[in-house]
Amino acid sequence: MGVVIDIISAIIKLVVSNKVENKFISQIIGILADDILKEEAEAISDFINSESNKMNKVLSEEHLRNMYIPKDHIPYVINEMKLLLSKIELTDELWDMNKYDAKNLEKYLWERYYDSKNDSLEYEEDIKKAISDIAGTLIDIKCNSKDFERDILIKLYDSVGNQNEKLKKMEDSINDIE
Repeated sequence: MGVVIDIISAIIKLVVSNKVENKFISQIIGILADDILKEEAEAISDFINSESNKMNKVLSEEHLRNMYIPKDHIPYVINEMKLLLSKIELTDELWDMNKYDAKNLEKYLWERYYDSKNDSLEYEEDIKKAISDIAGTLIDIKCNSKDFERDILIKLYDSVGNQNEKLKKMEDSINDIE
């Protein structure tokens, strides 16, 4: 599983678990710190913040009210969506299987949800609306992550190139002294 998939999974876990963002992001950055530079770590932190904000918005009471979900259904829908997201593992295979398409992902999420309920569905239409919105948001996050991943790789490549250049100059300086 790639770094971006790990980051998207981290975003989902962050939203589902309601952890304090800064502590969670610090843990993620700590894990990645050996492999990336500080600037890239900050970019990843910013990406996680912005994308988790999107997911939090999708699961907010205000947003669900704007989707015409009855006020008394909203806590149940939020709970069910968080439970569903906590059970879904985002893998490269899942993205490929759903062809990076929101409707395909929506269908997949609905099937997982339906299977988990053992025919005891409540507020089915409201759940379907929320799943549809979540699928679209996840696709959006994934698409944003492609650009993000490309940009980070370019920065890392440039950074490695700069470090190699500095090492070469240092080596040349040492050779000149000898």
